[in-house]
Amino acid sequence: MRVPHLCFVSLSALLGSVGAQSIVLGNGTPDPAYPNLWSWYDAANGPNSSPTPLPDGTQVTQWDDRSINARHLARIATDPLRRPTVEDDAESCGVAMGFDGNDYIWAAFADIGRLAGDRTFFAVVNVRDADGGYVFDGSTFSGRTTLHTGETANPGLWHSFFGDNTQPTPNGYSMLSVPVATNRYQIHALVLTNGVQEHYINGQLQTTTTFPSVFNLGGLIVGSRANTANGLNGYVKELLIYSEAVNPANRSLLEAYFVARHPLAYGEVYGAGCAGTGGLVPQLVNAGCPVPGGSFDLVVRDGLPLSVAVIDFGLMRANLPVGPCTLLISPIVLGVGGPTDANGAFRLPLAVPAGLALTLPTQALVVDPQAGLGASATNGLELVIF
Repeated sequence: MRVPHLCFVSLSALLGSVGAQSIVLGNGTPDPAYPNLWSWYDAANGPNSSPTPLPDGTQVTQWDDRSINARHLARIATDPLRRPTVEDDAESCGVAMGFDGNDYIWAAFADIGRLAGDRTFFAVVNVRDADGGYVFDGSTFSGRTTLHTGETANPGLWHSFFGDNTQPTPNGYSMLSVPVATNRYQIHALVLTNGVQEHYINGQLQTTTTFPSVFNLGGLIVGSRANTANGLNGYVKELLIYSEAVNPANRSLLEAYFVARHPLAYGEVYGAGCAGTGGLVPQLVNAGCPVPGGSFDLVVRDGLPLSVAVIDFGLMRANLPVGPCTLLISPIVLGVGGPTDANGAFRLPLAVPAGLALTLPTQALVVDPQAGLGASATNGLELVIF
């Protein structure tokens, strides 16, 4: 639509044009005026109302909404030690909102309203503790939608709860998802409708379930549960909330924006390992801040102490039974080994060349005479560098 001709556009045509507004601008960034963008919180644009990144360690007393809706998070704890801070260092992988397990920032539903019906949440998050921390929740128990890590009954898993804790039973539903991956950034998308709910990580569907109602979201609190307990230990780079079930095409556009803005390597865990001494199954994870041009570590943990671990690199994922274990990569093109420490851990530092984009599946073996093949095996870990 050309501005000089705007006066000749009929009202119905104008409304139709608005209805077809793209979820992103021409440069690929989210459109702050998109009709169903409910709110947008960005660690590099909005803390303490600053449109530019604040210095590392800055205490945050307000987190402004980047959308045109001005749903600012302007309520904080009276105790300064319970307020989030802007983090900008190697551990936070650049500018992020840091939560130490005791921090939160929020807005009451009287401030920013209630969100009813279909909704979608996008969160770029790095958690340091797989149990107990809430990325977000409603600020009242009478209207909740959450994304949080493990609970006592189901530790180490991602959860979502949507419901109203002030209503008679049934008052809501908890959706259990996949194991929590710590110390790495992931792009979470939570798509909720009255009937179907989905959780995506890095563009891949992790779990789906059905429930007849998602209730409403009353206000918003970031970094803890509605009662300011169960604090998040980790980092949030961005949080976007839409008052619609974002369709796959638009979800891909937004995920592409996150990837372009926050270029990180990450590990996608798949498959299962096999146990060694004591029934322990070693794990292979990536740790650190693996930005292109930087470095990170591949870490074997829970292996046999004071033994030898070998991390193998392959060309593709596999599922090949080998005795009691499963080979999860094929063909093996390289193996790099070293001693495990007294805790059964081995770390392999890796550099990430700038401009490199690849997908590389890996799996590790730990020499263990009591294991079925003379070695225990880890899960598969597909490195994705973009």
